[in-house]
Parts: sequence; C-alpha cells; structure tokens
Amino acid sequence: MSAAVVVNLAGSAAAIRGGERIPLAVNSELRVSDTVRTEAGAKLGLRFADGAMIHLGPSTQAELADFAFDPTGAGKPSFLMNMMEGAVRSITGKVVDQNPEAFKLSSPMGTVGIRGTTTLHFIYT
Repeated sequence: MSAAVVVNLAGSAAAIRGGERIPLAVNSELRVSDTVRTEAGAKLGLRFADGAMIHLGPSTQAELADFAFDPTGAGKPSFLMNMMEGAVRSITGKVVDQNPEAFKLSSPMGTVGIRGTTTLHFIYT
C-alpha cells in the first residue's frame, strides 16, 4: 500500500525495497519500510497521504519506518522517518492534526517529535 508519492525529482534517486533497488520518477509510490537514496546533486520531494511533505537533498538516505493515516480519523495515525544521512526538510500534515505526538524524525543522534511545523535537518556521518 502506498504511503507517499514522488511529486518532484531533479537528478537520480531510488527506493530500496526488500533488497531490490527501484529507480524513482515523478508519480512513483513509496511504501512503509522503503529506504530512499538520492544521488549527488539530486533533490526529491515526497507527498504523503496526509498531505505531509518531505524533501530530500543531494546524497541523502532515509527510511520510511512507519506511516499510518486514515482521513476519517479512525485508527491511530503515525509517522516515523529514520534520517540516515544528508538533508531532510519536513512539513507536517494531518497526522499531527489527529495526534500531535505521532510525527517523529529519527537520526543517529536521537529522535525528534514534531508538533506541526516545518523543519530542516542535516545528518553528517
């Protein structure tokens, strides 16, 4: 099931799904557990089902560890992205509206709970 769709891409990026490298293009779908990698000079924009936006900069790697959203409000929404390397910009969506504690960005240094805002993160390894 799709959690996000690629809305813009400049350069080359791929998703790693089940050990397989899947080249990404505009309108490609991402699933929970996909790891996204952008190449040097690439930029990638993702729109999630709740309206959240994630932008990945060049030479970035991040895993979509968890995403759950039901527009009717049923169930418990959640968002967790593991930022491994590079630059990540986030704009929260309706997951935060339904559960302000549910949007989290994790890095090698720790986890940040976002309560509804735009953030920019740089991860250097």
